[in-house]
Amino acid sequence: MKERQLSVRIDGHDDETEKIIRTVENEGIHIKRFDITVDRKCTTLRLTVSDAERAEHILRSEGYDVDVNQVVCIQCAGTPGAVSAVLARMSRENVAVESVHAFSQGYTAEIVIRPNDTDACERLFSYEKGVRPNDEPAAIFKY
Repeated sequence: MKERQLSVRIDGHDDETEKIIRTVENEGIHIKRFDITVDRKCTTLRLTVSDAERAEHILRSEGYDVDVNQVVCIQCAGTPGAVSAVLARMSRENVAVESVHAFSQGYTAEIVIRPNDTDACERLFSYEKGVRPNDEPAAIFKY
């Protein structure tokens, strides 16, 4: 499923990250997932939320530098070979990965992909419930 991901550049202090999270949550916006990347120049907090447009407006009004990107969020089996099957399918269809964040909990893996073509990527993983290609080693389904 396509979603808007907010990327907020911050000065790297833990209290600033907590302030951003609290600001969004205090407005009744659910944070679905987030991650933090730290490099030499800045810290970037990436969020997917229940109301991206409103969260973007709130954070900008608080003075934060916010970028918005389309990502595709999918779930697959949390077993060996499932994540590579997702990436292999994208490769076969010439959909490049610009960034990806994946994690597994129990028997399910969640993958947040920023591809070069979000529409094509979403089509690759938008199946009718219970249907999957025979060449996939693990069930892949729309999140």
